[in-house]
Amino acid sequence: MQTSSPPPMGVHALSRFLRIVFLVMVLSVIFYGGVMAEAAPQIEPRVPGRVKAAVSVMAAVAGLAALYVRFSKINALLSPDVPTDTPVRLTKLRQYYTVCYVLSECTALFGVALRYQGASAREVVPFFIGALVLFGLSYPRMPQDL
Repeated sequence: MQTSSPPPMGVHALSRFLRIVFLVMVLSVIFYGGVMAEAAPQIEPRVPGRVKAAVSVMAAVAGLAALYVRFSKINALLSPDVPTDTPVRLTKLRQYYTVCYVLSECTALFGVALRYQGASAREVVPFFIGALVLFGLSYPRMPQDL
């Protein structure tokens, strides 16, 4: 018995799909920021310095990983010199963009975690700005040669 696989996604369908995912994830970061601006921390004492430093390092690592995926992996697939066939190339683009979006959103979620541990709104703003910058850098583009 053979299983049928869905037909490969076309360039326009993939572009539309990635833009929808992009928009939803950017709006969720903006929503998190709005909620964090209004929400009071759940714990009154300040966040210990080690915890804040550890969360900041994790957010930076997630941001650097998103930049690596965007400028190394995705750029390699956007190059017209790529010898892979179109369906494989589009599938990899979808996967890499999704990973890039998830890592970008992680930076904002680390800010949410810090806010609920007692950090001030001013201390978590860089996490949200960083996430939005990462999203701006990873706006979906398709290869021009397809």
